[in-house]
Amino acid sequence: MVKKIILLERRRKIRTPFSWIDQRIFQENYIRLCNSKSLGLYLFLILVSDQEGLSYYSDESICKRLSINLKELFDLRMNLIQADLIAYQRPIYQVLSVRTEKEVLLFQKRTPQEDVISVKDILKEIGREL
Repeated sequence: MVKKIILLERRRKIRTPFSWIDQRIFQENYIRLCNSKSLGLYLFLILVSDQEGLSYYSDESICKRLSINLKELFDLRMNLIQADLIAYQRPIYQVLSVRTEKEVLLFQKRTPQEDVISVKDILKEIGREL
């Protein structure tokens, strides 16, 4: 297929400042780890972050800009953290570099149970130490 510019006068030009979205978000299936609202937050963070991926927008400002409440922001942020796309340490957001395909597969194979210790297991460990 031969590609042709549809509206020549509206051809996109790269200007500064410039942000980009790594195509591996789609190619390596990160996109299926997120819901559409989470991807909206991700796009917002990409657009407002500096060259190192850092953003200092407050939760309140983000909520206002995206027309969401704090509970929604918390849920969306957790979705992006779990998808390994952002890091958050109040008040700073960091858009993370995209992992390689191999790293993504290893990350996806982890189950929530691998990161959670049950109360029963904690009590067993305490009992062994006594």
